[in-house]
Amino acid sequence: MKRRLLTAAIDSATLDSCLMAARNTHPDEFIGLLRGEERNGVVGVSGLLLAPFAEFHPDHSSFSEWHLPAGLGAVGTVHSHPNGVLLPSRQDKLLFGRSGPAHLILGPPYARSSAAFFGRDGKPLEFAIEG
Repeated sequence: MKRRLLTAAIDSATLDSCLMAARNTHPDEFIGLLRGEERNGVVGVSGLLLAPFAEFHPDHSSFSEWHLPAGLGAVGTVHSHPNGVLLPSRQDKLLFGRSGPAHLILGPPYARSSAAFFGRDGKPLEFAIEG
């Protein structure tokens, strides 16, 4: 039985890169992958990966999971909600369930205070910004 993930930690430069990508994609949604590792119930996020064939639209974003190379070290996804709602949708939860243990949602004004992490079950995760 898998234990529940307790927290996430993200490198400050990685968070800033995610926020910049979301800001530059607005008013469309941005989507990417988070690189890192899980250790002792904490997912450490250390990089942003741009997914091949990603599509950005005002009300959704997507990427082809079939075109992801093996061994990326992805621990989850990052995407933006241009409408500012920092809660996962039903579609988000489906993605979370198959894409790693930690997922980041960003919203306007695309500042550190407008970021939220969620587990693969769609429940909020506490997180820390490191560095």
